Amino acid sequence: MQAPKDSSVTFEQLYVSTNQSTKVFLDAPNVNAPIKIALDATGVDYFYVHCGSDALAWRARLEQQHECDAGQQQQSIEHLARHVAVHVLLALQELQKRGLVHRDVKPSNILLASPDGPTWLSDMGLAAAACRLPGFVKGLDLAYVPPEYIVQQQQGPGNSSSSSGSRVTGGPAGGASAAGGAAGGWCILDDLPALAERTATAADMYQLGLSIYQLLHGSLPPQLVPARGVAGNPRRLSSLLQRVATFAWQTEIDGGIANRDAAEFLRALLCRDPALRPDPQSALQRFAWLQPVVNPALQLMERQVQAWPQQRQEASLAAKWMELMELQQELGHKAIEELQQQRGQWHN
Repeated sequence: MQAPKDSSVTFEQLYVSTNQSTKVFLDAPNVNAPIKIALDATGVDYFYVHCGSDALAWRARLEQQHECDAGQQQQSIEHLARHVAVHVLLALQELQKRGLVHRDVKPSNILLASPDGPTWLSDMGLAAAACRLPGFVKGLDLAYVPPEYIVQQQQGPGNSSSSSGSRVTGGPAGGASAAGGAAGGWCILDDLPALAERTATAADMYQLGLSIYQLLHGSLPPQLVPARGVAGNPRRLSSLLQRVATFAWQTEIDGGIANRDAAEFLRALLCRDPALRPDPQSALQRFAWLQPVVNPALQLMERQVQAWPQQRQEASLAAKWMELMELQQELGHKAIEELQQQRGQWHN
């Protein structure tokens, strides 16, 4: 997995150093952090501690397992969604304490060992320090772009627009610039200070709301699902971003989520105004829908913490094994190069 080079997360915020080349995440049971970070010219490669199936894969299994009993099917899927919500909120709470924003919360980045077992928020490749310059949100799934990251371009005095997706200044966010289509089109904010102001836990909460809706309902609303090739078509991209930024989530939730407590939770997280979304701690305390799972989740975390000594040893051994494999590969490349040089000398 490749991460943008302009990410402002530091190793000290996320990892504890075990030696010069390996970093191990030690103290957050619900966050799946790398055991190995390899830096190269193209970005960062992450190798993770925990493995599991993502949240939608577990939903599909439960759906198939209870296909003959609609009531049991709905109950098991709702339990899965609630379990995921609580564990991801606990992960986001930990990241918030560290001053971090994940920026890529979605079902494929939520891994579970079982529908009610250990759960990890994974893939830290887009993570950024809160309210610092995070860079353009490249790599972010268009369907999961928070509405506060999206602006409508306006034609300012002396500015020219371009239908080919050039940068246009004079946007509505205090003179913010944006990357996208022509004036009047919708685009993802590309002004770093303005984007930094919006890089907060509220963005993660919105993405969690999307993820839980997707788990409960089975899919995102079709209007928000990007068509193939949309990113390369400025007009279609603008249309999609407009739908994402202005989507009437309150109406959608009222019509698509039967459980009133779950609907209340989703309405709060998917509020268009980020200032009105709850933070992770208040969400865990406030919403009745989550309460049956909170204590079991905390107990599960305690058991995970008790298992840390073994996990640390396993992570350290895995990291050392990876370093040995890389060294073996490097030595192999050098041996091949030396052999090729010798052959060249023989021919000469």
